[in-house]
Amino acid sequence: MNNYRHHVSGFFADLDDAESAYFTLVERGLPRNRLQIFETNPTGHGAMTKVSWYSALLHDKIESRQIVLVVDNRTEQDTAIAREVIQACVGDY
Repeated sequence: MNNYRHHVSGFFADLDDAESAYFTLVERGLPRNRLQIFETNPTGHGAMTKVSWYSALLHDKIESRQIVLVVDNRTEQDTAIAREVIQACVGDY
């Protein structure tokens, strides 16, 4: 049984950029059910459903009106793909 699990997150100022990264990841073979975009809803409160240990960081980013893309990886190859795609979109921040 493979117990590998690693989360890669990207923080975006614009939803279109986050969605572009999302669809690029899907095109590269990552399953949609392991990709999730979080953003602030119209009331100004972050929409968070299922988040793991780093939920405080995500909550802060969402509350500051950043869009967060979280990729739940199950292989080292998927982690490398997620890092490559997100880094290409947001740079070295």
